[in-house]
Amino acid sequence: MTTLATHSRNGKVRVLQFAGSSATFQFVYPLMRALVEDGFSVMAAAKQEGKSLPFESIGVTAFDLPVPRRLSPLAILKAVFATASLLRRHSVDIIQAHTYAGGMIGRLAGWVARTPVVIYTGHGWLYTPDTPPLKKWVIRFTERLFKHLTDWFFLIGQEEYEVGLQDRILCPGNSVLAHSVGVDCDQFDPVAVPHETRQRLRREFGVQEDQCLWTFVGRLVEEKGLLELGQAFAGLWREVPAVRLLIVGSVGASERDQTCKQKLLSQLERDGCREAVIFAGQRRDIRDILATSDAFVLPTYREGMPVSLLEAMAMELPCIGTDIPGCREEIVDGQCGYLVPARQVEPLRSRMRDLLSDRQRAVQLGRAARQRVLEMFSLSRVLEIQLDAYRRIREDLLRKRASRRNGASWAQS
Repeated sequence: MTTLATHSRNGKVRVLQFAGSSATFQFVYPLMRALVEDGFSVMAAAKQEGKSLPFESIGVTAFDLPVPRRLSPLAILKAVFATASLLRRHSVDIIQAHTYAGGMIGRLAGWVARTPVVIYTGHGWLYTPDTPPLKKWVIRFTERLFKHLTDWFFLIGQEEYEVGLQDRILCPGNSVLAHSVGVDCDQFDPVAVPHETRQRLRREFGVQEDQCLWTFVGRLVEEKGLLELGQAFAGLWREVPAVRLLIVGSVGASERDQTCKQKLLSQLERDGCREAVIFAGQRRDIRDILATSDAFVLPTYREGMPVSLLEAMAMELPCIGTDIPGCREEIVDGQCGYLVPARQVEPLRSRMRDLLSDRQRAVQLGRAARQRVLEMFSLSRVLEIQLDAYRRIREDLLRKRASRRNGASWAQS
């Protein structure tokens, strides 16, 4: 962070978006596109997992780097020097590192490569009140240490900012930007989905028009609250057989938790409601699926700022989330959805029953949910905030560069 990178041949400031897994880039893709349109030269580097995003179509160059899932010292060092080599080779001016593991590797690489500006987006701190004390201490210690290698923090919400200050992860000298997650409200608009599309998807999933369809979107791991959701749904189904649960998502090969889906299937079989639950796998037509749904549920234990919940809210779905950081910034309990305690089955089942029994109330909550997203979490608003920060960084870089040139010219005269 102490020297300036050589400016690129085309005169653009060069940005590297770095993450531990390429899956993170689904949340960063709109920012990359906006940066390119604003005149930045943008690259993306991560360990490639799953189907790649269409980077070339928006003018972004992508690299596959050996980023470890398990943070052994040797693997970390290997990833740091591979990333630092990439930063030097392409004369990168700004690196934005994402997630806890990616943040450590990316910030260390920025320090090794002497990259002028280092930005960190953790997507939520990697601990909660019920995190084991030793693990929490290690995470806090490393975050406090690495803040000294960070020029800017792009945070995803106000609560993350408050916790960061309280736990001394942030300090007054850091430049901080909050609210860096948003939804394209023009794309995620219920009026944009034809009725025929909804009918087609209902037929595909085997859901009748008179059946209430609950939808979950996310990774199939226990920390998303899937086992509690299965129990809550089973209780609801016993009361009202005309309900269905659609589970959209998969589990990556590098995930530590590979057993959740099988546990959930066994649980549903025991409860007798396996046929009422549809596993759709990984899908790209999330908007259309949400338009086909009647309600959305995300009983997660830990989140940064859940985009799937924002997308459901933008589609005017009545939503249930958990009373944890992230979810409670998006949902105002009782005004635009419901919050329930994490890891508890009965409060979840009760709120699902409330929405099922009072459809007028459900419609009101759905409309209020979209209005909240429009006011607080629209993609255009969030991108403009981030672009403003990037423009200020660019101006500062160019001013320093011009000063160095002038100093060199004066010394030669």
